Amino acid sequence: MHTLSALIVYERLSKIIDAFSRESSKDFMDNMAESIEIEEMRTSLIPSCMCIISRYPFFHTFHSILHALHSGSKKGLEYPIEFYVSCVVCRVPVPPRGIYDVEVSLGKHLPTFLLKQPPVNQLPLLDVDFRTLPKKLSLENTIKILNVILLEHSVLFISKDLYSITYVIEAVMALLFPFEYQMVYIPLLPKSMLEFLSSPVPFVSGIDASLLADALESVYSGTCIVNVDKDVVEFKAEDSAGLVDSLKDMEMLPKHEVEKILDKLHDTWYPPIKL
Repeated sequence: MHTLSALIVYERLSKIIDAFSRESSKDFMDNMAESIEIEEMRTSLIPSCMCIISRYPFFHTFHSILHALHSGSKKGLEYPIEFYVSCVVCRVPVPPRGIYDVEVSLGKHLPTFLLKQPPVNQLPLLDVDFRTLPKKLSLENTIKILNVILLEHSVLFISKDLYSITYVIEAVMALLFPFEYQMVYIPLLPKSMLEFLSSPVPFVSGIDASLLADALESVYSGTCIVNVDKDVVEFKAEDSAGLVDSLKDMEMLPKHEVEKILDKLHDTWYPPIKL
């Protein structure tokens, strides 16, 4: 699986054109200038995106690197910003689990970052803000989702906030330890790939909330639908395209074991305040 960490910023159109003009022909730039008014160049903002694609889920670290590079570019960098990104992607080695740490130094006036992976006998790498999960989903619903995943049912997360949905899914998958999910796992599924939801193979995936109606036409009955924004866990009904609160034939974890897990998670997520 590949992961993507992205940073989107809005920059003045005039700045982008100035940078583009250094690599374009004079005739091309003259034609562009004629089609864009001077005042529009000064006031218009356009989105600019930087991203790092990796096989390793260093979400928070990569996002911090992109933020640092963007902040450094405003003060002036020694080299083009693309040079630093390429160095991180192509020249920085990935440390083996639990043996070495890799310190990434980007240069003067830029912070230093640390890449490390936990040993094989500890919790897997989780370089996301775990606090997003208890902020979005209740303990009871989190246990219900884990129950569904362990029974190898498909789970589809939906949210309007694609940033948070990735963190929530990554945190839920980490709670499966010491088990490893062996089915299909796609944290964010684009609209062009919604047909994949018709696959008979169990999956865990996430989509934008606006795609739910289209997704319900593709998923099989019994698929678990998790609304991250509303903290609601439902299932696609067997005899319609609607949603129901539970499935009659679904086995649940033993009640006493669930109570133990809830107590442990409650103490971890909501530690007592010492006065």
